[in-house]
Amino acid sequence: MGQIVQSVATLFDISALDGEGNGKHKGESGYVKSTIGALMVMGAVTATIPASAQAATVINSGSYINGDFVQVSGSTSLGPGRYQFTVDTSAPVNFFYGYVEKQISSNFYCTDPGIPGGEFYCGGNDVPFGYDFMPVTPTRYQATVTVNAPTTTLFPGSFTSRIEDSESCCSYYFDFDAPSDGRFALSVSAIPEPASWALMILGFGAVGAAMRRRERAVLRPARANI
Repeated sequence: MGQIVQSVATLFDISALDGEGNGKHKGESGYVKSTIGALMVMGAVTATIPASAQAATVINSGSYINGDFVQVSGSTSLGPGRYQFTVDTSAPVNFFYGYVEKQISSNFYCTDPGIPGGEFYCGGNDVPFGYDFMPVTPTRYQATVTVNAPTTTLFPGSFTSRIEDSESCCSYYFDFDAPSDGRFALSVSAIPEPASWALMILGFGAVGAAMRRRERAVLRPARANI
């Protein structure tokens, strides 16, 4: 984050501000440079936020008729990150229940100086972890899922030399009673990390600062040469 802030300072030539926070006269070219710098920052910030964070992706949809007991299941593949799964129905339904499930896998490796490489696979386990859909409105249900990046934990000098943990995402299931004809849609979108939101805010602030500096430059009267 510090490197990004420094880059913003360089782009906007913050050293050109006097002690009162007013911009020294830089002319039209200075304003153009500041504006281009602001746009570059916004472009870099936008690139840090996954496309799926900007628009939800529908991964399952269908229709139902009055009196149906609707059951929907499936899976999708997502990498590390935070995601919001959303079920939307065209009208309120009865007795909605559902969840999204990820798989947490752990693999154990043990030491044996008598074999090539000095270690061998000595076991593991797979544990499902579920996130329930919660009602947001009468026609919307959501579940927020966190998928962690793979990790390796070392145990020097122990019989168990290391443990490798990984997570895979996700399977899903939901059901409900349909009191009328309608449609449903299941979508997923990425939730940007706090740092990405901070960069987005910084970018908008940078653009605003460039516009304010331009306004001050236009309104400031020229000094007469004596």
